[in-house]
Amino acid sequence: MDKLTIERLEKKPFHVLYDTLERLEPKTFRNHANQWLLNAITNSYDDDLDEAQKRQELIVLFLDLTVLVEALGQLIDFKKEPNPTNEIITKKCLDVIHRFFVTQSIKNSRRILWVWLTAAMTKPKSIYSDHAERGNLLWYYQNSLYLLEAANRLMKLGMKEKYSPNILFTK
Repeated sequence: MDKLTIERLEKKPFHVLYDTLERLEPKTFRNHANQWLLNAITNSYDDDLDEAQKRQELIVLFLDLTVLVEALGQLIDFKKEPNPTNEIITKKCLDVIHRFFVTQSIKNSRRILWVWLTAAMTKPKSIYSDHAERGNLLWYYQNSLYLLEAANRLMKLGMKEKYSPNILFTK
């Protein structure tokens, strides 16, 4: 990740989430991630973990990441259209973020995403054999990292401020 993005993540993670989700809607992410997952889990692996364990990790991360992206998308929607229930729903979304990082460490999530990327790209005769589709896959991978990093930063800020919804809009 470039230095400017890292600085933005530290200072204004919500802005990074907002920008990323403006480019990548949760429904589009879910659909593309599903295609990505199917290509990855049908490929074979050649490193230290057995194939069944890797496939299980990929599926669990896919499911957890899909829920996380949906919650992040709701946070963005609430920012666009304020209403009295936003504080309650925002706290629930922050709880989803917290639960994600309790079950998935940021370091392990990055590693699994990398395995996911390489498994999908190296599968013979897949949708990603096409250069344009490989470019799209790399774009989704990069944006997935942005979402993970920004959500992780929000979670850390939320923990410091006891899940205050104000962390999203004031920092």
